Amino acid sequence: MSTNVRLCYGNRNSAASAFGVGESYFDVYAMSMSEGIIFTSDMVKHHGQVIVID
Repeated sequence: MSTNVRLCYGNRNSAASAFGVGESYFDVYAMSMSEGIIFTSDMVKHHGQVIVID
């Protein structure tokens, strides 16, 4: 699932794309985080509002 979104912070905003992925996405593509954590199956199960910025 993907969609175009508008990100807003204070008086700044920008167009972006949002993609819905499962918790195995990062393992499948051998990706790791430089900071923070990869979202968990519990976050997915409870529809957590999680964002990963690339």
